Amino acid sequence: MFIHIGNNNTVLVKDIIAILDKDTVESSETTKNFIERLIKKGLLFNFEDKEIKSYVIIGSDNKNSKYGLYTSSISSQALYQRINR
Repeated sequence: MFIHIGNNNTVLVKDIIAILDKDTVESSETTKNFIERLIKKGLLFNFEDKEIKSYVIIGSDNKNSKYGLYTSSISSQALYQRINR
């Protein structure tokens, strides 16, 4: 099953590792550093021009990393509800 995560992006639900609220990411140095490392490694697959409300971490087939990252203007709660419909 696919889930729409905003800005015309869809991902396979089975590939989702985590959906993180932006405020939660910014309040944790460890999580914030992890997100920043993914971005620096070029693993950010999109960038929302709109306000970022959540980050979606997915499993990736990229040879350099087992992770990939999307930003979303949709809240983590709304994304979670879409998955659990």
